Amino acid sequence: MHARSNASLANVINALAHRSRILVFRTMLGNPSSGNSFAELAMATKLCDSSLIHHLRVMEQGGVIKRRKIGAVTEYKLALSPLRNNLELILSECGAENAHKTAKTNGTRIGVLTSV
Repeated sequence: MHARSNASLANVINALAHRSRILVFRTMLGNPSSGNSFAELAMATKLCDSSLIHHLRVMEQGGVIKRRKIGAVTEYKLALSPLRNNLELILSECGAENAHKTAKTNGTRIGVLTSV
């Protein structure tokens, strides 16, 4: 692996490496094409404003989400390309066929990320 791909992979993993960020990510998966407002995310996740702001910033810095201001509303949208690219990198490093079988056996939803 190259240093750039190591840094990119570390950023994406860090962006999702907390149960609150996984909660936000899963909430956003329900509406990947149109995005979610801050208020929608706060209501759905039940995180306090300061905690949600922190986790959204980490996710944005990791390239997992994009933020856009529309008038007075801030919208957050998943950026699935970095996730897909880094997941493909992981799978190619460990043998995609074996990794996918393991993921299916363990019940993880890798297919969601690779097919979006």
